[in-house]
Amino acid sequence: MIFENDTKFTSFGNLDRRVGCRRLTEAQSNTGFPVQTWATAFTTFAKVYESESGNEAEDAMRMQQQHNIKAIVRFNSQTSGMTAKDRLLYDGLEYDIENIAEVYGRKRFLAIKASRKV
Repeated sequence: MIFENDTKFTSFGNLDRRVGCRRLTEAQSNTGFPVQTWATAFTTFAKVYESESGNEAEDAMRMQQQHNIKAIVRFNSQTSGMTAKDRLLYDGLEYDIENIAEVYGRKRFLAIKASRKV
């Protein structure tokens, strides 16, 4: 399994990267019609682990490379509302959220696994 190196995570001081949560919202275009856009709901600090090897999946007879990350964020009123329908913004790139789980104690931290196609 990737991301096994997170066992050394011990304190809030390790949350040294900025990540954002992007949500699909509905806005109004210049012509007055509703349009769906991705907007940043909030940003927070995280410890981000990048996979040392990406996955390759065969999609319609062509190879697709994926870049995987895992972000550890503090559990709070904003992060507790994240779902797999949201996207994770890290280092200027958007990642599709695959899984969100509580880690390191109940309601203390969340581990967010996400990936993007390269």
